[in-house]
Amino acid sequence: MCKENCFDEMGASISSYESVEKDTLELYQRVELNGILPLNFLEVANNLDQIVHAHFDSIVVSLLCLLPPLCSGATVSQTKGGNGRSIILYMLLLAPSGVGKSSVAMVGRKYVLNWLDNEYKKREKNEDIKILPDVFLDAATAEGLEASFVSESSPHCLIDEFGKFANAAKNDVIKASFLRMLMQIFDSGMVVSRKLKDTKRSKLFHVKGMGLFAASTIGPSNLAASDMRNMISDGLLNRFLVVFGRYKRIPLRQELSIEETVNIENFARKFHEFSKEKAFYLGLDSFEVYKKYHAQINESYYRKYITEDDSAGMDIR
Repeated sequence: MCKENCFDEMGASISSYESVEKDTLELYQRVELNGILPLNFLEVANNLDQIVHAHFDSIVVSLLCLLPPLCSGATVSQTKGGNGRSIILYMLLLAPSGVGKSSVAMVGRKYVLNWLDNEYKKREKNEDIKILPDVFLDAATAEGLEASFVSESSPHCLIDEFGKFANAAKNDVIKASFLRMLMQIFDSGMVVSRKLKDTKRSKLFHVKGMGLFAASTIGPSNLAASDMRNMISDGLLNRFLVVFGRYKRIPLRQELSIEETVNIENFARKFHEFSKEKAFYLGLDSFEVYKKYHAQINESYYRKYITEDDSAGMDIR
């Protein structure tokens, strides 16, 4: 049962804590989206909706992508005591120019993750620690990504104008190597290090978690329909949750109030303390929902597979 002093996201996160239906229903009773989102998470999304030009769906997706760095080392399994899988989320926002694709990620970083990066800076300064986990990465090289995981990072990685980046990778070995590593990480949650000059043998690293937010302008010079078809057929796009940005009025405000800023940071701190390195598993009710959804996905996947539809892989993701 959820105690008085426990983190109030607990009712939404079926974990190693015991939770009863009454607690969860009480937690969700003021939620607008049919009980889909935890209350605190929804409040953060609503706050950012006031200052970000991106549509609300895009804000929610970008926020989900910010959670892996907060729960570094946490795993999710189907049963209690299972080995579990690291939390690795890949999101892709596709939209016309000027609708806040990159700003939705940068603003989320500012209010949700900056404090964590500052905590590491303080530790590095006060304790003389040379290697600390990375919080942020932007379109890194494969070597840079590997170095980040060596320090047991669970970073938030941002790739702006993903269409141009992927197209350039066709003739750029460095970019192509980076994309191949991203595909490997999503599939296995592991990275095999390269044998460089100062290493005698390669090693296998378990990725503790990662949030990848990619954005691309839709259009012939950025990401054309043919490019998307190619990325689906070669498996790259199949690894992303794809969201298409929609029209939204330009917000009047550009910054949150001090109180709103503090509330978001408190949410992030609590979430970090509650979830880091925890082993989460599906409760009985959650597993029944999962099995029903799993059956639907299998049916959709089979229909596409027998017709040789390359987007079958997207259904699985």
